[in-house]
Amino acid sequence: PNAPEEIIAPYREWRDLYPDHPAVPGLLTSYYSHQQQLAPVEIHQVAVLLPVSGPYAIPAKAIRDGLMSAWYNDTSENRPRVKFYDSSNADQIWPLLNRVADEGADMVIGPLSKQAVLQLARAGSLPLPVLALNQVNTDSVPPQNLYQYSLSPEDEARQVAVWAAYQGYREPAMLYPSARLGERMATTFMETWRKLGGGSLRSQSYDPGTRDFSTPVAQLVRSKQRKAQLEELKKAREENLPYTLPPRGMDFIFAIGNKQQMKQIRPMLQFHYAEDLPVLSTSRAWDGQLKNDERFDMAGIMLPEMPWMLNLEPENPLSRSSLQDYLARGERKYLRLLPMGIDAYQVLPQLRKLAMSDLTLFEGKTGLLYLDDKHQLRRRMTWIILQAEPRILGTTPPENTVSVLPLDLPDEPESLPPAQR
Repeated sequence: PNAPEEIIAPYREWRDLYPDHPAVPGLLTSYYSHQQQLAPVEIHQVAVLLPVSGPYAIPAKAIRDGLMSAWYNDTSENRPRVKFYDSSNADQIWPLLNRVADEGADMVIGPLSKQAVLQLARAGSLPLPVLALNQVNTDSVPPQNLYQYSLSPEDEARQVAVWAAYQGYREPAMLYPSARLGERMATTFMETWRKLGGGSLRSQSYDPGTRDFSTPVAQLVRSKQRKAQLEELKKAREENLPYTLPPRGMDFIFAIGNKQQMKQIRPMLQFHYAEDLPVLSTSRAWDGQLKNDERFDMAGIMLPEMPWMLNLEPENPLSRSSLQDYLARGERKYLRLLPMGIDAYQVLPQLRKLAMSDLTLFEGKTGLLYLDDKHQLRRRMTWIILQAEPRILGTTPPENTVSVLPLDLPDEPESLPPAQR
């Protein structure tokens, strides 16, 4: 039992039976100590370090709007004071951190820029706990009281690999943009896939500035070979002749791209005889809605998304339908930073508890949040399949609970694409 009142009676009964047991003096003390570690941290003042000028000013405003929405809806008696500080100058992050500590802050949210977070990650110690709003990797061990939180595209690519393995897929084909972010996401997916026990995978890059996706898609799926195999199989079935299913070489496609790119990639995959293959992508492929002219091209794509974007509780004052109109038209591309601000505020008292085990979860607006061994706040997101109204498929399972099935297992019976039946 977790409630202290529930353990008192059994403890007293056990103590009366074994009064001389050596564990008696420290047993209840240890229990209460553990309970105290699990309890939310009491916070009196939060310092929020966000830029008000420079390239991060607009996304910072969306985070601030989400954070303040959570603060205004915090009805607890011990609601902390929130004080904002301008962190536009990343080179001055250390004087700023010392200043907020001197002015009575218990915890810090921010900074936002990687440059500023990197300085904190390389420090030996910090004067107070910090929840940075970005993630960096360093050769040195970051301070124990530095927590890092971001909506990492690489983390989504990692979850695609985990979900694919969880679904029983074994042979990926990956299409990715030949840009810095696309290559990082592709690398993360490949590394995770191999960590899960998967083997080699087929991959093909494309120029993100192109309007013609036909050539890279055809090269990825080897469309001429697939067409010949499908025609041979169709003929054999029509003539009732014995046949052997051709080797597939891939059983799903991971396509990395934004919504405009995926609107062209998905139909091109169908054109090149790959319409029978499941298509997985990331949240970059969806902006929260499908217009009438987009539904045909995008339907069937599976991707991970934050629960807040699905607007499952529209009457909630912190729901998407309640908050999205706060953003000006030019800020709409930062819509997902609103729930990030909400989660940054609400998870703050739970960080110590989350740090005790990566099995401890916080049900956030951006996903099920947990801390890894680097104190990076990661998410397990909600999987959807795109259609007029997205259908929920489930939640990304923990990475250590899945593995890629070996290829020597019998294949499931293969069916022809609808157009070839």
